[in-house]
Amino acid sequence: MIIYNKHKMNWDAKDIRTNFFGIIADSKKMNKVELEKKYASFILDNEKLYSVAVESVVSGKVQESIKILDMMLKTREKVRKGDMNDTTASMFIGNQLGHKYIFPATGVPSKEDYKYAIDKIKEGGVDFKTNQ
Repeated sequence: MIIYNKHKMNWDAKDIRTNFFGIIADSKKMNKVELEKKYASFILDNEKLYSVAVESVVSGKVQESIKILDMMLKTREKVRKGDMNDTTASMFIGNQLGHKYIFPATGVPSKEDYKYAIDKIKEGGVDFKTNQ
């Protein structure tokens, strides 16, 4: 079993997509208790994906969520195959999400900012209490 971003990768892409699409469809016709009971095992391992699927229905952004899921699953598959390491995959996904959600408000980080972030990751990360 491969570990990616501290999560077990014991759900294959097909199972994740099937559950994600099922949650989207079922959230339109089931109440919260029924939905959580039906997808209990998926929620245990993929709580955030479950939340994203439900929230995408509420917000009307189902197609956007599906595109992001597909990008993440493709990246995950590259990690599985050994074509990409965990750090590169995390940075790629973070950058993709940053361009979509953060950078429009804050501006794209400079090359120096990226280099600083990469160096900090290689050193073991950032201490968010001291921001160093």
